[in-house]
Amino acid sequence: MNVWLIVLIGCAVLFAVIAFFLIKEIRRPQHGGTEATPTQKASADEGNLQSEEKSAAAQESPVTVPVPPVPDELPTFVFPETIPAFQEKRCCICNHELGWRHAVLYRADTGAEARIDYDCACRLNTIVKGTERREIAVAARSIMSRLDDVDPMVAAYLTRYIKLAAQRLREGNDEQ
Repeated sequence: MNVWLIVLIGCAVLFAVIAFFLIKEIRRPQHGGTEATPTQKASADEGNLQSEEKSAAAQESPVTVPVPPVPDELPTFVFPETIPAFQEKRCCICNHELGWRHAVLYRADTGAEARIDYDCACRLNTIVKGTERREIAVAARSIMSRLDDVDPMVAAYLTRYIKLAAQRLREGNDEQ
């Protein structure tokens, strides 16, 4: 009960302070300084009428906002169709930069290496040698989400691993 009384008194004081400043603002002279003479008042009234006419005219005419010109040719956004398989410094699955810890997914007949970063290597290792069914499924799903972005040769290589993981998961269901 005491808390509500304190909150109520605080709100009343806050309201009184706000009202005081609003009343003070309203009573402040517009042109600052002393009271205007009658001739100054007449010229001020004429100025007010002119400004009112201008504001009324401004309200009647629609405001035009400048529109930037549209170029003749719209820009095209070129996304790489696939992540190249044989890059020296980038992963062929996720396209992240290779650190000092990377693995070789496979070597082509030309000797070029399809390299993968540490995270992708861990996922593939989980797919191939993992024992936890949930981890295998998560790793396989992660690799499968990248199949549309990778080089077709890499996709074929990864698909074999994913099929093996799916087969291992099915065999695990049969045993249970």
